[in-house]
Amino acid sequence: MDREELLERYTAGERDFNSVEIPGIDLSNLDLCRIQLAYAEMEGANFSGTNLSEGCLQSSWIERVNFSRANLYGIDFYETCWDGIDFTGACLVGTNLEIAYGKANLTNANLIGAINFSNDEAIFQNTIMPDGQIVNVVHSSNVVESQYPRTLYLCDLPNLKFG
Repeated sequence: MDREELLERYTAGERDFNSVEIPGIDLSNLDLCRIQLAYAEMEGANFSGTNLSEGCLQSSWIERVNFSRANLYGIDFYETCWDGIDFTGACLVGTNLEIAYGKANLTNANLIGAINFSNDEAIFQNTIMPDGQIVNVVHSSNVVESQYPRTLYLCDLPNLKFG
């Protein structure tokens, strides 16, 4: 599927793009709220600055994807490999990160309220962790497991606003 077809179908109201193959696609700076991309093949895609909030990327092939400055609020990243992913400045508030693993760049990312976070390979630079603590660790292998074991983190965010 190419960019034009995906955007045409999304604009027409379709949200279910599960199992779609869109490697290398440029979908930067768009509003794709609630899009369903479970089991999709998106290696090398560009979602920089895109609103993907409340969508699903469960079990998707997302290696080397650019999510910098993206709004990923509430996204389901269950069972995804993060190798080479750029989350610089991304909003990952309230995401499901169960079995999300790999070497991602989480510089300036916000993970407040993310659940099941246990990535011990990511790069943290000024990263806001699920409990609100700011962490700066380039090689994180011991920090995450000791400070953020595989547990559920909840955060009360009554005044949180996006935009």
